[in-house]
Amino acid sequence: IILSRDALKKFVETIVKNPGIGCVRPAIFFYRSGQLQTLGIRFYKRFGLMRAIEIRDKSLKGLVEVDAGGGVMVVPRMVFLKTLFDECLPFMHEDLDFVLRIKKLGYRVVTVRDAIVFHRKDHRRVGVSGDVILKSYFIGRNSLVFHYRHGGVISVLIHFYVDLIQSLGKIVRALVHKSRDDAVLEAYRVIGLLYGMYILRRCNKHVFNRV
Repeated sequence: IILSRDALKKFVETIVKNPGIGCVRPAIFFYRSGQLQTLGIRFYKRFGLMRAIEIRDKSLKGLVEVDAGGGVMVVPRMVFLKTLFDECLPFMHEDLDFVLRIKKLGYRVVTVRDAIVFHRKDHRRVGVSGDVILKSYFIGRNSLVFHYRHGGVISVLIHFYVDLIQSLGKIVRALVHKSRDDAVLEAYRVIGLLYGMYILRRCNKHVFNRV
């Protein structure tokens, strides 16, 4: 992550001028291509659908109201202490969960369009490491926890079956093309999905529904 020179200053100014704001985010661009990656996310609670925010005005001025967004954010200390990150969600979805819980407290979440951050991460993968396997597992597991908390049972069922079918299809294609690494990663994602569903059914609301 590379911040533009005055990004932090603009974050602080926005929070000071707008006491009702609980989280500010930047406009995130890909470092290599210079293309806009994300301004934030709209979250549709009933079915747990997430859609990237798109705007016609490309001037990069003003604030954009968002429901969530991960990667880079600045949160006032008082708001952070009320919310905190959930240790039940390590590695994946923890940032989206954190921001949505801030919004549930009644605070605004905004993207400061002229505070720019470049995402320099190289997504190319060589082999299968332990970190990559864990990431794949937690994508499956944490997605169900996230959707249970913020979307409900219908959202969990939709995402469980859609993700499970997609992952099984990817495993078959990977095996056909003799891509063992891809098959292993998708297998761990399936394990995460199955274990996430098991925990939700076994523990019901006790573990994952706390705010």
